[in-house]
Amino acid sequence: MTTNLGGSTFTGGQGEQHFGGNKKMLVRKKLKEMIQKEISNKKSINEASYKDFRKNEGSPKQKIGTAIKEIKKQITEVERRISHCIKLKEEMGVNSGSYWNSTSKYLSNLSEKLNHLSINIKNLSA
Repeated sequence: MTTNLGGSTFTGGQGEQHFGGNKKMLVRKKLKEMIQKEISNKKSINEASYKDFRKNEGSPKQKIGTAIKEIKKQITEVERRISHCIKLKEEMGVNSGSYWNSTSKYLSNLSEKLNHLSINIKNLSA
C-alpha cells in the first residue's frame, strides 16, 4: 500500500518496519502539519486590506476571477450548513418561535446582509 501526502510517499511492508509500525500515526501527523501549514499561509479576509489585494501579483482579471471562485466555495459551504440546519429543524420539529432571541436577530441580520450582497453582485456583473 502506498500513501502520498504533501510530496512524501509512504509505502507498506518494509516502510511499516522502518516507521516502527506507527504508520497511521505518522500519516496523521503529516496531515496535521500540512493543514496547519496551509492555514498559516492563508490570510483571513479580515487581515487582508484592499491595498494588499491590489498589490498581489496577477492581472486585475485574474485577481477578480480568483476572488469570485473563492467566494463561490464559501457560499457553497454556507448553503450546506443552512441545509443541515433546515433538515435538523424539520427532523426535530423545532419551530422558529423556540429559537434563542439572539438567533432570531442573527437571522434578520443575515437576510439584510444577503440582500446587500445581492445588490453588490449585480453591480459587479454589470
